[in-house]
Amino acid sequence: ALAINSDERPDTKIDRTQHKKDLVLINPQYQKISKKYTTESEGCLSVPGFYGEVKRYSELYVTALNEQGEKIEFTAKNFFARVIQHEIDHLNGILFIDRAVDLYATKDKKKLATDVVMDNIRRVS
Repeated sequence: ALAINSDERPDTKIDRTQHKKDLVLINPQYQKISKKYTTESEGCLSVPGFYGEVKRYSELYVTALNEQGEKIEFTAKNFFARVIQHEIDHLNGILFIDRAVDLYATKDKKKLATDVVMDNIRRVS
């Protein structure tokens, strides 16, 4: 399951009475609606201080269950589509650095993002 802050879902077709609530998706899946991609810079709190260019679909059809176990479906476009793909990647064990090109750091430019992830894993182990 994943939860998306209500501020990150401006262009969904979900019932607007739910707009101020966070979006909870259980077992989310998506299909691309068109072949159009955008490549934009992404970062993630899992790899702090690092960013990279990630190619993502621009428009998705998303299905999932809500908190009551009811099926929900909607389209996601642009930034919201990017957020959905990024978060579903997390559920599948994929970080943005696995998809990114031209990784760069904001603080320590000498350290690779993959090294940061390994450092974090070592701390947890």
